[in-house]
Formats: sequence, structure tokens, C-alpha cells
Amino acid sequence: MLWLLLLTIPAIPQSKKELERKKQQLQKEIDQTNKELNATAKSKKLTASQVDALKKKIKLRQQLIGTINSELDGLSSQITTTSGEITSLEHKMEQLRNEYANMVRFAQRNQGSYQRLMFIFASDDFNQAFKRLKYLQQYSDSRKRQAALIDSTQSHLSSRKSELEAKKNEKTSLRNQELQQKQELEKDKKEQDKVLANLQDREKKLKKQLAEKQKAKQRLDRAIDNLIRKEIEAAKKKATASGKKNVTNANVFSLTPESQKLSNSLPAIKVSCHGLLRKEISAAASVSIHIRN
Repeated sequence: MLWLLLLTIPAIPQSKKELERKKQQLQKEIDQTNKELNATAKSKKLTASQVDALKKKIKLRQQLIGTINSELDGLSSQITTTSGEITSLEHKMEQLRNEYANMVRFAQRNQGSYQRLMFIFASDDFNQAFKRLKYLQQYSDSRKRQAALIDSTQSHLSSRKSELEAKKNEKTSLRNQELQQKQELEKDKKEQDKVLANLQDREKKLKKQLAEKQKAKQRLDRAIDNLIRKEIEAAKKKATASGKKNVTNANVFSLTPESQKLSNSLPAIKVSCHGLLRKEISAAASVSIHIRN
């Protein structure tokens, strides 16, 4: 009697096929969106790690630049102090030069032995004469010492100043390099921030799309379920009105275990069952025609 029931089930309407097709297409889109969402999340995580690494590098560069600036401040202070010492020593050197010039002029006036004796005898007393004698004896050595002191002081000042300037130039060059490296890191970070922002925006859009598609799929599921229920109800009504007035609707479905099982399972039938129903309907129709003939 199963074929009698199958005969009462109408053919699956085109609208249901369309719904099933849309559902399959929507499921493909959901799977693809999930795939893109997972890839975007991985890229976002990687980019965020790169941004954090760049932040740490920039922080270290800034600390190094701060240290170099402190060293430069120290060198500038030393240069300022040394410049003051140089100025003071230059004044002393000027005094030494003046004294040396006076000695030279005195020596030129007193080159001969007679002039030296006259210089000594022209003293007011013995003490002055003794002092002038000692002065003449020490004059040559003093002149050499004065010249050597001037040369030594000049050399020391030049060396000290050159050393400080070299250190300052070295530190300045190093600071400029670090500043350049910091600028490049900040540029990279800016680009990575932009990439991260785009990934976050894309992730947000994908999540929104996924939620919308899942809701659409749920609506399709409900629509398909409604169509299946309507088909079952229509089949039951036709089975009841098929001319077997003495048989109740319940008896019809209890004629065979197979028909009762089908009735109980029809509300849960999905796409995979529709093809089978169509085949059974066609087969039942063929049998009916054969019997009638």
C-alpha cells in the first residue's frame, strides 16, 4: 500500500529546488568566508606581533639616542670648560710672549761683555748688583724654558681641543645614524599599523558577512522545513480523500511498517531525501498506470 501513499505526495515544486540550490551556494560562501576569516585572523596576529617588535626596537633606539645625547651634553660641557682653560692659557701665553720679547730686547742691548759689566756696576748697591749678575747667568736658560713652555702649552691645548672635538663629532655622527634608524623603524611601524588596521577592518566585515549568511541559511532551513511539512500535510489529506472512506488516516499509515516509518520521518527530510521521494513517486505512478491499464 506504500505506493498509494506515494501517489498522494505532489511532485517537489521548483521553489524548493531553488531554495536548496541557494542553500548549497550559501553554504559554499559560508565556508569560503570562514576560510578567509581564519587567514585574516592569522595575518592580523602576525602583523600585530611585527608591530610590537617594531615598538620595542623604536623604544630601544630612543633609549640609545637619549644616552648619546647625554654623552654629547657631557662632551659639550667638557669642551666649554676646556675652551675656558684655553682662553686662560692663551692669556698666560701672551704674557710669556711679552716677557720673552722683553728678554730679547734686553739681550740685544747687552750683547757685549762691556755692556754686561756696565749693567752690573750701574747697580745702586751690592744686593742689586748680585741680583743682576744672577739674572744675567740665568737669562739664557730662562729664555729656553719660556720658549719650551710656550710650545708645550700650545701643543697641549691643541691636542686637548682636537680630542674633544673628535669625540663630539663621533658621537654626533652616531646619534644621527640612530635617529635615521629610528625614523626608518617608525616608517615601517606606520606601514604595519596601516596593514593591521586594514586587517582588523576586513576581519570585522567578514564576521558581519558570516553572521548575515548564517542567518540567511537559517531562514532557508526554516523555509524548506515549512515546505516539507506542507507536502506531508497535503499527502495525508489526499490519502484520506482517495476513496477509502472506511479507512482512517491513522489506519492508512499503519498498513505497513514502512509507511508508518515514512510518516514519522518526513518532517526531518532534507535535500538528500527529495531525490529519493521523486524516484519513488515516479515508480509508484508507473505501477498505478500499469494496474489501470
